[in-house]
Amino acid sequence: MHLSMGKSLPHSLNARISYIINPTKTNGGSLVTTYRCASETADAEWALSHRQYRDRTHRNSDQGVIAYQVRQSFAPGEVTPEEANQIGVEFAHRFLKDKYSFIVATHVDCDHIHNHILWNAVSLDGDRKFRDFYLSGQAVGRLSNQICLEHQLSVITNPKHRGLNYGSWLGILKPKSQKEQLREAIESALQEKPQSLDDLLTILEQDGWEVKRGKRISLHREGFTRFARLDTLGDGYDENSLRAIIDGKRKPPKSKSKPCVIRDKRIGLLIDIRAAMDSGKGPGFAYWAKKENLKRAAKSVRMLEARGALNSIDIATVISSAQQNESMSLEHCHEIDEQIQQLRVLRQHIFDYSRTRRVAEAYRVSGYSKQFAAEHKEELRCYREAKKAFDRLGQNQLPKISELQEREHQLIVEKQKRYAAYRRAKVECKQLQEAQVNVERILNHQMMITPQEQTVSNNRNAKNL
Repeated sequence: MHLSMGKSLPHSLNARISYIINPTKTNGGSLVTTYRCASETADAEWALSHRQYRDRTHRNSDQGVIAYQVRQSFAPGEVTPEEANQIGVEFAHRFLKDKYSFIVATHVDCDHIHNHILWNAVSLDGDRKFRDFYLSGQAVGRLSNQICLEHQLSVITNPKHRGLNYGSWLGILKPKSQKEQLREAIESALQEKPQSLDDLLTILEQDGWEVKRGKRISLHREGFTRFARLDTLGDGYDENSLRAIIDGKRKPPKSKSKPCVIRDKRIGLLIDIRAAMDSGKGPGFAYWAKKENLKRAAKSVRMLEARGALNSIDIATVISSAQQNESMSLEHCHEIDEQIQQLRVLRQHIFDYSRTRRVAEAYRVSGYSKQFAAEHKEELRCYREAKKAFDRLGQNQLPKISELQEREHQLIVEKQKRYAAYRRAKVECKQLQEAQVNVERILNHQMMITPQEQTVSNNRNAKNL
């Protein structure tokens, strides 16, 4: 990162560091690890190191890079936040070789856990700056993949080096138009082998399309205002082409529309318009906020009605059930984490046992020599710990490493599914709570309206009519 426009070096560093150590993103700051600096004062410490570098080398460090950052992401449900932070710290130590101070912050505020690894461009001794060597990005990727594989985590084997441009990205995210949906409905209906155009239209009617027959056939679906004519859908969708396709004289068309991914729009709490106006907002904001509140109120009521919550008792019951579902899903994830950790500990004991078994045998042959024990203290300690673990396991035959790895892989897959269910339950619980607050605010607001205010409002509405 470079200096931000119009900001000093400490301010630029503070802006970046404050973002990555944000308590709302790092579980209250518990997922922040530092090396040779403190997260609260890192901006001042790093700014001081830049001044010392400038005084010592007579080079202006402000003109170049003042800090470097790497982002490290993990598949949803595959790693715990604590383990992700540990992996980020291990990466920083191995890549920087303890020559630069760094901060590792693990963010858990989105679906995928990820690390922000930020290090000072000036070395700890103050004599040089970090050299961003040629193809350093590939070196970062290889080291990160290697560490993830050592921790039995998945890596991207065939990365896509090019992303979508803005137009393509927007095209994937936006909802499908009525014509796009109609093309797909026609293609699906043609697969049922209708005998005539009337049979095709009957299938579309059964699928929820309203058909208007006349000089030109038009169709309409709920949620759209206008009818769409067949001859406006493009080549292969007009009446003559469809008859030819049904008679087998022409191949059916293929839609070129891309798969649609609609963003999950959460409900959100109602906006306090009066407080916003008191803080200086203008009439434009008030107009937008009124419309937005109507949308959020409608979403809240629909969501509660869909779950059969028609009164305060039903709402409390639904929310309690959602909270129990969320806690149970999280508990399942913790149980799988414990099983994975036990397998990894057992696998490490098997490694240690096979590595130190010959040393233990030599120690027995030596007559349990004290000198031999002193020379091989660490190996004998690992052997004894592994032997105790095997005795606690109570099995005559130890499992194979391949079996443990296969079992661990199955648990990781199961954890990913459980974690996805937990995320869905968490989002649903939050939406239900927001809907409950919105409905209570609406009811309380209506109870506070006096009969005189209600009469004035009714008269105003009558005049508008």
